[in-house]
Amino acid sequence: EKGAPDKIAADQAAAVKPQATESLGAQAMKEKGDDYFLGRGVSKDYKQAVALYRKAAEAGNADAMGVLGDMYHNGFGVRKDDKQALSWARKAADRGDLNEVAWIYATSSDPAIRNPGAALEYALRAANSEKEHPDPNHLDTLAEAYYANKQYEDAITTEQRAIALASQEQKVQFRKPLKKYKRALKDGK
Repeated sequence: EKGAPDKIAADQAAAVKPQATESLGAQAMKEKGDDYFLGRGVSKDYKQAVALYRKAAEAGNADAMGVLGDMYHNGFGVRKDDKQALSWARKAADRGDLNEVAWIYATSSDPAIRNPGAALEYALRAANSEKEHPDPNHLDTLAEAYYANKQYEDAITTEQRAIALASQEQKVQFRKPLKKYKRALKDGK
């Protein structure tokens, strides 16, 4: 049913206990959503996280908009829906958070949404905006955008930069796509 994800998400947002959020600002709601997403100090609850991220996003928090895009893209706490994911990611991009929209354009399995050229454009803008202190997650997204554009050597070099700057947890996460990029280069895909 068209619009069902919005209805579901609106119902979830309404389910957040008012006393828990009425005094929270948008950033505090986003951080409380992070707590539920990660299970930090509370039981892990993706649906509660989505509800809090939605309230924060509706209050103008760009980080929450990007996270909502990720939640819809991966189906965490909501039904996987790349159209909703892209909608939230574009809202975040309009406020300067370009990484999630780049990731969705690079990795969406929906051919109507997947757009390697746009992915690379957004990812380059995100990475170039932080030349002094690059975010390893943004470099990882840039590497995936290079890969989506069949620029495998650039993908490898960029992922290696991401790994060099990453936390131990991120290093483990980033090694998997690096193998994929090396395999693609070797196989000439």
